[in-house]
Amino acid sequence: YFFSPGCAACKTLTPRFEAMQRKKPNAIFVVNVADDLPLARALNVMATPSIVEIANGVVVGYHVGAPPAQLMQRWA
Repeated sequence: YFFSPGCAACKTLTPRFEAMQRKKPNAIFVVNVADDLPLARALNVMATPSIVEIANGVVVGYHVGAPPAQLMQRWA
């Protein structure tokens, strides 16, 4: 999950992703693009909020904007 501090949508989503990260610290990562822009660029993140799904070291999905509820439930 990539966010930026000035993003209005991120202000709502980030606490939810931080809570999920605490439950699954090796599966969900919360990245502030202001702090780790090279990582965001490496994964082609162009806007926030963005979610990059990776499975077995391969990017399998991108989600820009607020994710649908079904995806949030799957990650929770």
